Amino acid sequence: MTADERLDQLEPLLSGALRILDQHTNQLNLLTAAATEQSSNLLFVLRQQAEMDTRLGGVETRLGGMDTKLDEMGVRLRIVETQLGGLSLRFITLANEQAEMKGQLGGITGKLDQIMDLLQKPGK
Repeated sequence: MTADERLDQLEPLLSGALRILDQHTNQLNLLTAAATEQSSNLLFVLRQQAEMDTRLGGVETRLGGMDTKLDEMGVRLRIVETQLGGLSLRFITLANEQAEMKGQLGGITGKLDQIMDLLQKPGK
């Protein structure tokens, strides 16, 4: 077999191998493009996740502050309730004193009536 004959036999094989190589190169380029796009998507998602984590940390901090304020309000509310209880006792005391004064006034009114009766009867 001459060199030209051998070259003629190798040429179709080499052509087929190069065609397959070109197909694989195209597929590899498509895969690289898809991987690059997915990488960009993943970076976007990770950035968004980091931003959400930061925001969530801020929300948790604010909630902690609100919890503290609610606790303070609870303490103040208990103080107000105690003070209202004291006022209620004072009102009860005032009502009792008023009733006692009414009783005393009734006694005074009765005595005044007796005095008026005595003064109106000059003969006794």
